[in-house]
Amino acid sequence: MKDFHSDRISSILTMLESGEYEQVIEQLTKIDINSLQNDEKIVLTKIYLSLGFMDQARMIIQQLKNVETNFSDLQRLEAELEYKEGDYDHAIAIMHDLVENEEYDDYDLVFISQIYFDDGLPEVAYRYIQKALNLNSKIPFYHYQKGLYAFEMGNIKEALESFQEAIKLDPAEPLYHLALGEAYYSLGQFEEALEEYDEVLKKNSEQEEALYLKGLLLVQMGDLDEGIRYLKKVAKMQPENIELMISLVDAYERNHDHTKAQAVLKKILQIDEYYLPALKRLGEIYIYQKEWQKAKEILNKALEIDPDDLTLQVMYAKILKTYGDVKEAIQQYELIHQNAPYEEEICENLGDLYLKAGEVEKAIQCYEKQLEIVQDPKILNQLAACYAEIKDYQKALSMIEQSLVLDDSQEQLLLIKEQFLDLLKSQEI
Repeated sequence: MKDFHSDRISSILTMLESGEYEQVIEQLTKIDINSLQNDEKIVLTKIYLSLGFMDQARMIIQQLKNVETNFSDLQRLEAELEYKEGDYDHAIAIMHDLVENEEYDDYDLVFISQIYFDDGLPEVAYRYIQKALNLNSKIPFYHYQKGLYAFEMGNIKEALESFQEAIKLDPAEPLYHLALGEAYYSLGQFEEALEEYDEVLKKNSEQEEALYLKGLLLVQMGDLDEGIRYLKKVAKMQPENIELMISLVDAYERNHDHTKAQAVLKKILQIDEYYLPALKRLGEIYIYQKEWQKAKEILNKALEIDPDDLTLQVMYAKILKTYGDVKEAIQQYELIHQNAPYEEEICENLGDLYLKAGEVEKAIQCYEKQLEIVQDPKILNQLAACYAEIKDYQKALSMIEQSLVLDDSQEQLLLIKEQFLDLLKSQEI
């Protein structure tokens, strides 16, 4: 009976490694766990853990605690269970107990490093992966892990060396080439990164991650059409990958193809109608295309999702201003102004609206605040108009003169300056 179970469990492991998950699950239902030997239960627990069947794994672990079994193996199973359930502290405590009892190997150290890394402690993870490499430097995956930790810590040169060592030990593994490519990319060594992605694609022209990264890289290098071609190819393979589709939108916008960017954004919203980044981007395109009603509808929906998003509020206020809804636009900008009183665009637009509504003193306050941020001839000209409105011609002239210092090519403004000079002379007579 033991041999029968061992053969069946061995067969399940083979199917698991081949990705035949449905067949694995089917075979698991046919096994009487109580009839298994302890070593078979340990293997079966690992299978359940790899599938994410935590309750079944926990049940077998509890059974193993009640019988005489290898304590170190049991600790490893418990630690993996706690790790996969997100209890990193408990998992680490179990593994440290195992290490303190000197019942560990290099794989245990790698596992500890992974827990620390996932818990946001790459420096500690790095120390443990180095200990693992001191015990066994022939495993390419260990060098890859070291490279990941070094990269996270900002040690890009060391990351490059680690990825290169992993490739030296296993040149056929695409994961290592992709990691090395990303490291080169982060250093701006685009040609070297491209070589790594191409190395993966030589062996498998349909490798999705390599296609995606190469597409992003080509876009970054300015080869937009070719980059888009690669991104579109991956998008066909992963039709519901929203992150990928956003990258395609970025590429289309860099290529000034707003119509295609718009089409992809609409497709994203078919997948997830409440995906805020897509709503925001689509609203921006509608504003760019001056399709104000469509922009208003999209941004209304976006604001329902996140009413506190300042960027959305500004976009919506801009639409109200464009529509000529002066009163409503003022209310919207005043609301925004309370949270971001010194935002340049807010100050300018609110000043324009106050001036249009005849609230000149408020307009002056807004424009003067904006001048504290940036000296802009346009704002100085608006201030001149405000002062002229309240018949303070001396200040109006001062604003015009300051504007001309910044930009003396304003021929119309030179004529207005002469008119103000004449006006002031006539007042003196």
